[in-house]
Amino acid sequence: MHSKIQSIIFNKSVFNVLQASRWCTDNGFKSGTIFESESDIRIRQISSSYTKSLGYTRFGTKQIENGISLLIVLRDEATHEALAEYAKINFEKNLNPTDQLKM
Repeated sequence: MHSKIQSIIFNKSVFNVLQASRWCTDNGFKSGTIFESESDIRIRQISSSYTKSLGYTRFGTKQIENGISLLIVLRDEATHEALAEYAKINFEKNLNPTDQLKM
């Protein structure tokens, strides 16, 4: 099973936006796209539409420090292989005969 960090979630009772953004920068993460709710600050690392397009369909969270959790997206290999085969078939279908000769 493959995983990626989709967002970093900061508890607002521990972090403000500036502190959360600085934590991301200091720890090698992106700090550009920030969403706030009443209780959390979420700093997105990868868009959900992008991860879905790659077959990452399951989500989970993991607390890593006081007030910081990771939103992790998971992809199983069967889903990934099915998407790769689908992409290959569609790519081959859309080629014209001269494109196929160049391959």
